[in-house]
Parts: sequence; structure tokens; C-alpha cells
Amino acid sequence: MTMGKRKAKRKVEKRVKEKLAREFNCVFCNHENAVSVKIDQSNKTGVVQCRNCAVGYQTSINGGWTNL
Repeated sequence: MTMGKRKAKRKVEKRVKEKLAREFNCVFCNHENAVSVKIDQSNKTGVVQCRNCAVGYQTSINGGWTNL
């Protein structure tokens, strides 16, 4: 009887998390990358605001968000 070889371990592949976009085009004034997104974990609020036309929106967020 001959002895078998040990099986080689596969290398663990790390999953790369995709970063969420922080700047968008404004739908009101049509400027590119003018809308910024800020998420405040301590107050559980999310704020979206255009730097050019000052249109903004604020809403509450749930606990599923991670740091950007």
C-alpha cells in the first residue's frame, strides 16, 4: 500500500465591499456631483443636500447602515 498525498488547502478569497456613492447629480438644477449624502449614526438621520440650489431632504435611518 502506498500513502496518499495531503490535499492542498484553498486560499481564502476576501470579498471586496463596494463603496456607496456619496455624491450625485442634482435632479432640480442638473449640476454634476452637486448632491452630497451624510449619514449621522448617533442621531439616526440621513441628509441629502445640493450645494448649488440648496434643495435638501432629511429622513430617519434604520440600524442596517454601515460607515461610508
